[in-house]
Amino acid sequence: MQKPRFFFAWIISAVVMFTLSYFWHGEVLNDFERIKYPHTTFLSLATIVYLGISLVLTILNTFFESKKKPIGKGIVLGLVLGLFVYLVTFVLGISFNSTPKLEYIALDVSWQLFEQGLGGLITGIVFDYFHVREKMLA
Repeated sequence: MQKPRFFFAWIISAVVMFTLSYFWHGEVLNDFERIKYPHTTFLSLATIVYLGISLVLTILNTFFESKKKPIGKGIVLGLVLGLFVYLVTFVLGISFNSTPKLEYIALDVSWQLFEQGLGGLITGIVFDYFHVREKMLA
């Protein structure tokens, strides 16, 4: 029963995180107006990135042993991964803002933690659902 759990957690968390990112950067901040190349290219690359982030999150949730319930473990792993992703993008200079100020950095890292934390929550919920389902079917 491992495959459906993994697949659903991976895809659903990727969709949720991508949707949150699209809403944040496209609607709230209007960052998409600053993109100088085709939006379809950006969205295609963003889709690949979020599938990758979600894949890593789901793999971590699958193999990381913890005494915490799957939902709590998913949130913690999402927060840690969110901080890591933010630090990588910050160090590489991948940002919509060319001159980051402390307020923007704090807001961006908070949003990244929220986004990936919610992705971790989704993987935890899916894992917990399949765990309960397996118990009921046994």
